[in-house]
Formats: sequence, structure tokens, C-alpha cells
Amino acid sequence: MSRLNEVRFNRESTIFMTSGSDGFRVFYIDPLMQMYHVTTQHIGAGNVLLAEISKNSNLIVIVCENSADSFMLWDAESQKVRRVVCFNGDVITNLKFLGDKLIVVRKTKVHIWSFVPELESVYEYEARSEDGFSRSRKVGSVQIVDFGHSEHTQVSPNIIPAHKHEVTCIALNSDGSKVATASEHGTIIRLFNTTTKEKLLELRRGQDPARVFSISFSPDSSALCVTSDKGTVHIFAILKSSLNQRSALPNVGGIVSSHTDAQWSPVKFTVPAELACVCTFLKNKRSTVVALCVDGSYHMYRFSLDPASCKAEAYEKFLELGDSMEM
Repeated sequence: MSRLNEVRFNRESTIFMTSGSDGFRVFYIDPLMQMYHVTTQHIGAGNVLLAEISKNSNLIVIVCENSADSFMLWDAESQKVRRVVCFNGDVITNLKFLGDKLIVVRKTKVHIWSFVPELESVYEYEARSEDGFSRSRKVGSVQIVDFGHSEHTQVSPNIIPAHKHEVTCIALNSDGSKVATASEHGTIIRLFNTTTKEKLLELRRGQDPARVFSISFSPDSSALCVTSDKGTVHIFAILKSSLNQRSALPNVGGIVSSHTDAQWSPVKFTVPAELACVCTFLKNKRSTVVALCVDGSYHMYRFSLDPASCKAEAYEKFLELGDSMEM
């Protein structure tokens, strides 16, 4: 039985990938269909921890458990490993394609790689010092760095004091103008302007602490969806925040509770609790959210924020779709 380590969407929310003990798989989101499955035997490596797919879907970057300080560049057309890059002991914690750039995250550094014309390291950013403290040296802060026109020059981060606790989940909208954050406490989602650092909204996921697994902006940045280990997917309005619910808790003795003025999600639906789950908005279907869980479940819901409503559209077990294109 395959054990999934991670499920993630591509940037365009048209494809998702799974990483696990039996290799990695690539699926179309809508309609749900497995594109191919590359086994660990074919890769020549063990348990796959991370997998990230390029915009044109021809390149997949993978990190395996037995060599977590390296990434492999898999060519989907030739079905071969094109290149292996090793960082000699410092494990890779995340990967992300942005256009023709690959972002590789390690404990102390963020690396920017270009694929034009060939794979080349173009920038390294010291995200943390060797003692493990971030440059801002303040727990709960977020560092925003624009690498768009600064590949070969020193870049100064824009530091946002987002939370009192360690930040554990973060998301940028499509044009990078807004960032949403959650801390290890997991009760509050905060929205900031990435240029001015202004706090735009404070959204309450719940009253009890939780581990937030994912935050995602809608394509037009009008809504935000959030998943956590509580098994509830929350959908918030951020363009018209007046559509969010307000707390009905009264003030007691003139003391304003932290919940009194909170904005709560007007729309939510449930998925299996305590399982890692990620969500995204579909670009080709208006007001539709897909959530994927590491138990192999696929949940599609159509929603409205005004008036608030939510309806299940599809449920599938994507690991049972078969290996018609197993490699």
C-alpha cells in the first residue's frame, strides 16, 4: 500500500502531484485523471519526499528520503533523470517553480535556479544565519524578497511582523501584492500588503489551536481557502470582507474579547480530520474549490459567498484510478 508524504498543486491549479513510498504521480485536477506514475524503481531512488512540476509539465524536480540534501531533475519526455544537484548535508525542505525559475529552500538558504537556457544557479539568499535565527531575529516575522529584477545583486527583505508565534504556513496571491500567514497556534489567518506591510484583514479559523496545512488565494484574490488538521476547509471573503461572519459574542464587563470583532468564514466544508490536506480554487470553474488529502481523497465543492452556500460536486479516491501509464 502506497504511503503519501505530500500532495501539492502546480501554480496554475490544473495539475496535482503526489510524493510517496511508491514514487510520484501526476494527475489532471478537472476532470480528475492520472497522467502517469513514476515508481521508485524507475527513478533509482527511495521514498519520494517532495515533487514539483514545471509550468509546461515536462520537468519534475524530486527530493528523496535517502538523499534529502539533493534534488533530481526528471525529464518526463525521455523518462530519465537529467541532472542531480547536491548540497552536501543541508536537507531541502521545499521546492517551488515560478515561471522559468526554481526556488529551492534549505534550512539556512534559499536558492534561485534558472532553466534558460540550461539549469543554472543564479542567486542565493541567506534566509537564516548558521545559528538558526532569521535575519529579522524575531519569531513570527515574514521576509518578503522580490527577486524579479535582482538576480545578481544583494536583495534586502521587506520584514512583516505577522504573528507572536512561529509562522508555519504562508501564501502569496497571483501578483505578489498580498501575503496570507498562519502561525503554529493556527487560530488566526492574517492578510498583509507585501509592499506597505499594512495588515489588511484578520480572519479567525477557529478558537482551538490547530495545524494549518494550506492557504490559497482565488485567481482574482477575492477569496481565501484554508485547511487544517481539524478537518474543516474554510472559505473567507477578502475582497468584500463584509460577507464574512462576525462574532456574536457579547462584551462582558466592558472587556472586549479577542473573538468579539473577529471575521469568521461564511462558507466551510469537512474533510477527514487530522490528515494533511491542501486546497485550491479552480481557474476554469468559477467558485469551485478542490481539496486533496493524504489518504487519497479528492473533494470538489462549488460555493457562493453571497449568499453563503456550499455544495459537494465530486468525491473520488485518486490513488485507485490505476496505473495505466506506470513508468
